[in-house]
Amino acid sequence: MKKTVASYVAAVSIVLLVPGVTAAGIDATMAQGIHDRELCVVDNIDVQPDFREAMVRALGNRGYTTRFVAKRDECEVAMAFNATYGMTGGWGPRRVLKSAAMVVYRDSQPIGSAHFRYERSMFGGGSDGSVEEVIGQMIFKMLPRV
Repeated sequence: MKKTVASYVAAVSIVLLVPGVTAAGIDATMAQGIHDRELCVVDNIDVQPDFREAMVRALGNRGYTTRFVAKRDECEVAMAFNATYGMTGGWGPRRVLKSAAMVVYRDSQPIGSAHFRYERSMFGGGSDGSVEEVIGQMIFKMLPRV
């Protein structure tokens, strides 16, 4: 009995300590056959600067250099992205990442993608991982290390 209770407490503790990983709703498909270190990224001026900066850092962590382009057909392999934000209550109103999408294209055909959607947990909170953590997870699940 003591061992069962201890196991349950340990499992609940892990879930509560890692909310960004356990509550973030990220669906992704790994892009295959990317061999270039430079990745063209279709610039999207409608997203928050912190999203764009975090994306460039996360791409660098996977071994990519980023070149921003106006259209995805300017490069053989290019990535497009989008993000939406919203306000949440709780401990006070704050701006949160509600959804994000990244799609990698080869010759204008999709070869990989990652989608994030803010999810409320059964404890009333949401996916409160930082924008940086969410973007890092998206890129980790979508792009191979080069």
